[in-house]
Amino acid sequence: KTVAYIAVGNYLNAVDDHVITTLKLEVDMTYTFIIMDSYGDGFKFDNGYYKVWLGEDPYMGILLASGNTFGKVKKHSFFLPPAPPPAPKPPSGPTAPSPPTGGGNPSSPVFPPFAPSPSMPV
Repeated sequence: KTVAYIAVGNYLNAVDDHVITTLKLEVDMTYTFIIMDSYGDGFKFDNGYYKVWLGEDPYMGILLASGNTFGKVKKHSFFLPPAPPPAPKPPSGPTAPSPPTGGGNPSSPVFPPFAPSPSMPV
């Protein structure tokens, strides 16, 4: 099943021509990203490239695939895992008191009281 098809067109003499397409995909499925070039040189000229990201925003997620010189066609398959289960809720009811923080300064460590042993010189 095709999820999306985007025809970019001719990139000859294009200046800063970016095409960003965001898709919402179903989880727990394998997808194949296919990029095609009718001329057969990929995006070899004019510093062209492609990137496929997994995440909410382009450039901020996990890079799944990238390239520029690929001939007529390049395929990248990836699995989109199920979402992690929600974090457990904290228990309801009374909670244990917080440990002391040491003299009112939250950054001070708390050490047990020191008592020298009988064999230790004082």
